[in-house]
Amino acid sequence: EVIESTEALLAVLDKAGLNRAQALGAAMVATVDAALTKGFVGDRRNDHRLAQARAAGISFLEVPVAVGLALRLGANPDTTNATTGDTALHVLLQFPSKCRVLPYDQVSGEAIAQTVCALLDRKASTVIRNKGGKTPKDLAMQLLNEGDQYGKAWLEVLSKGSAAEIPPPFPVSPCRQLPLSPVAPSAAAASLGFGMPTGSRRQLQVPPLNAGNPPAVRPT
Repeated sequence: EVIESTEALLAVLDKAGLNRAQALGAAMVATVDAALTKGFVGDRRNDHRLAQARAAGISFLEVPVAVGLALRLGANPDTTNATTGDTALHVLLQFPSKCRVLPYDQVSGEAIAQTVCALLDRKASTVIRNKGGKTPKDLAMQLLNEGDQYGKAWLEVLSKGSAAEIPPPFPVSPCRQLPLSPVAPSAAAASLGFGMPTGSRRQLQVPPLNAGNPPAVRPT
């Protein structure tokens, strides 16, 4: 019902001259940028990588659903920020270098990877340049400077989308492991599949953006 009501409202706005693809695309880029900025903690030390991914990344839960809904309603996946020239892919791929997250890191890494896949499924360009002259592919290549595992993992996601197989996580010494939170995952997190046990190798899967409910993101 929400989708149908929104579609009906947008149809009225279309008749009034709204550029739906551009307007929804701009809202999508702004939403991704706001969520990633809100979730950022400026500590790039490897010791804090998992803490960053789990504790600071809760706002990332909103990103795959918001982007999936915008795309479902007709957003242009290559809409750019008027100031920076960044597309949603640019914004997403700038975050891993700031926080040293990998595609399988909960919550932020997985949310970014699933959102990248949703954009790629809608043919988002990996070679469009922002005002700094960088493409999303350039940003993924730069992650090789953080270490081969970072660069290769994100390049795999960017090149193969939902078919990407990502390598197992870094081994963590028992004395360095973070204790599991005694608090059960929230209903929103559980509905997206976060906090569930996984195997040593995982394949990213993004359900089709069909006419049913807004897309849910579930790692296998």
